[in-house]
Amino acid sequence: MKHADSLSEVTDFAREIGGAQVYISESESNPAGMSLGDEDSVAGSALKMKVQVLVKAAGNCLFFQEEYEDEKLYKLAVSQLDELKESVPCEMLGLDEMDEKLN
Repeated sequence: MKHADSLSEVTDFAREIGGAQVYISESESNPAGMSLGDEDSVAGSALKMKVQVLVKAAGNCLFFQEEYEDEKLYKLAVSQLDELKESVPCEMLGLDEMDEKLN
């Protein structure tokens, strides 16, 4: 399995390859050892947003994974994924389901 260097690389690949199976997983997590405060607390920590995209087509597999701590970068990634979902069929998976596809 080849690993993509960028989200753009994997989305372009999915669009170019006809009949590709596209799997997307998005999840949020807290940094280890950090606790979240309420919305008025300055002690709260930012969430990490994880995006995984797997494209399978004609014996070729391309995988991309990134964890975003910057909300602006995450929103940009979500925008790219929304465009991909509009152009090719995609299946949304949970983390465990994505792990099964990768193994």
